[in-house]
Amino acid sequence: MQAFWQIIGVTRDNAGVPLGNCQVDLFLHGANTYVQSTVSDLGGNYLFVVPTNGPYYVRVTDQQPTPTIVGSSLVISPT
Repeated sequence: MQAFWQIIGVTRDNAGVPLGNCQVDLFLHGANTYVQSTVSDLGGNYLFVVPTNGPYYVRVTDQQPTPTIVGSSLVISPT
């Protein structure tokens, strides 16, 4: 049976307020390989389920009014 890992986070603006409807792209750190994408909910929450424990990083793009990269994470490992 294969184990799966979760990466859970919240997209936020520069004031720390949750920022919803952002595209969140997941990359494998080191190789900078794209893994998958999701969109944060209205509260800024997002979730990835991955088959390995990484390490990974995310890139956040605000979709409104035009797509703009607004941030990225440090290297993260799933729990």
